[in-house]
Amino acid sequence: MVNKKFSSCPIPSGVDYTEPTVQNIDGNRMYSNGTGVFHSISFILKVMATDKDSLDRWKKRVGEEVAKKTLRDAITRGNLFHEICESYLKNDCTCKYENNLLVYSMFQNVKSELNKIDNIIAMEFPMISEKLGFAGKLDVLAEYNGVLSIIDFKSSRVKKKEQYCYKWFLQEAAYALLVEEVLGIPVGQLVTISAAEDGTVEIFVKDRDEFVHEIKSMIDEFHRIHPECKVCK
Repeated sequence: MVNKKFSSCPIPSGVDYTEPTVQNIDGNRMYSNGTGVFHSISFILKVMATDKDSLDRWKKRVGEEVAKKTLRDAITRGNLFHEICESYLKNDCTCKYENNLLVYSMFQNVKSELNKIDNIIAMEFPMISEKLGFAGKLDVLAEYNGVLSIIDFKSSRVKKKEQYCYKWFLQEAAYALLVEEVLGIPVGQLVTISAAEDGTVEIFVKDRDEFVHEIKSMIDEFHRIHPECKVCK
């Protein structure tokens, strides 16, 4: 498949954006803008997750060491998959990744979907919502099939049923809220591009408004339970 040349668009003029600094506090990634330190939306979703019991049962079933290795491998695979996809979208050569046979093949499997992306505004873009009290770093803000979208890359060992991907959509809706507050750009479409080690590719295209109420309620509940975490000064 021929490599596509992607176009970029600047952040809208007049936007006063200063990149937050990232801090590691008690093993958690947090974002600072000089007035406070904010938890990431991924941390909030982890704390508020309703599937902790099933995760604990899985750890018990496979054993602590196997669980740790599986999670480490998943993080390594996910980081590399993100890196290759972003390199491609930056019009950089991806040939340096070819020796990573598994993850590079996952990238090749999603390449036709990546080619539907264009007019890229931001990648790996950190933001803070002072209004809602959280932070996050989106993968890509760009057009997908001509529609401005929050685009997120995901990887897994095997194909995931959509019911187990719900947190992905909540996270992407949170990124849309960040973009609207920080950049003044309303984004209505959420796109998840997911590749699995077994060769399957899944594309989920969602409407932001399906998830906005729930993610706002979840953030509010997180701050109610952990009032010290709204803005850690």
